[in-house]
Amino acid sequence: MTKRPQGQGASAPTSTSPTPIKLPINGLTIDPEIQQRTRVDEALIAEYAENIGDWIHAAPIVVFSDGYSRFVADGFQRTEAARRAGLYEIPAIQFNGTRQDALRYALSANATHGRRRSREDLERAYATAVREGFCQAADTECVASLLKCSARWASELTKLAREAAKIARDAEIQRLAEDGKSQREIAEQVGVSVGSVNATVQKWNTSKTERIDPVAPPLANDYAQGDTAPEPIIVEEIEGDDLAAIRDETDKLHAETAAPAPATPAPKPPTAKDAMHAAHRVTGLLGLVRQALEQVEDAEVSLLESDARILIRELRTATDRLVARFGAEEVGHA
Repeated sequence: MTKRPQGQGASAPTSTSPTPIKLPINGLTIDPEIQQRTRVDEALIAEYAENIGDWIHAAPIVVFSDGYSRFVADGFQRTEAARRAGLYEIPAIQFNGTRQDALRYALSANATHGRRRSREDLERAYATAVREGFCQAADTECVASLLKCSARWASELTKLAREAAKIARDAEIQRLAEDGKSQREIAEQVGVSVGSVNATVQKWNTSKTERIDPVAPPLANDYAQGDTAPEPIIVEEIEGDDLAAIRDETDKLHAETAAPAPATPAPKPPTAKDAMHAAHRVTGLLGLVRQALEQVEDAEVSLLESDARILIRELRTATDRLVARFGAEEVGHA
């Protein structure tokens, strides 16, 4: 069964409304911000275009004219269907008004006809109404009237705004109470009942008391630099007490409960890369030693005996260290 558009929406013209006229489709202003549908129903447009003769004269669109532009306020998908069907003109009911008038009308255009409005459609219309200043974000009655939606939907749409407004109102009540205002004065200034003011103040004071946590005495290490630490407890010596033994036992307990000193990390074993670098350094030093010995042989007469003895001692010390580390047999084979 073919769907057929019905009427002009929630604000359908009455007996005093203008008579439908035919308007050129190319002369209409299709403003995406006026359209309150969140998505275009391509299947529905195709069906309307295919059966254009069944509804075109019975369901005129609604436009608002400011003398320069004709803003479509209701019938965006019907207008597109007529264009796809190849029509030059489309029946329309025209009101005198501005773009804002068209926008306000569009908020409730699909309340009683066409595809049922989705949550996203209603949320878009609500956001438009608030943005354009048609109603306050927390005004449930205004939203229900403007969008032509149920009270339940209006309450759902304004929920977050009403919660935010209550938080701001409660904060203002508390501020005025702390300034010394009487509850009657606060009620008159904020615009609520004295009972509401009293309940808000009591709730605030209760929550403030619950937020106060007991403060534990600071430890010795918690005193900042420059603060005065408490005086140490002096143990008074009483006859019969072994004060020295008591102090020794106390020191022993402190030592047992003290946190152990952090262990010194074990040295990392040398890697193959480290060993290679060490071998290169030793090889280089040996080359220097050979050069020095050749120079000594060439200048044996000029080398002092004391210097020769020092050289021999240092060479023996280096050899002994190598023997102690690697063994005499390995060093002998090297």
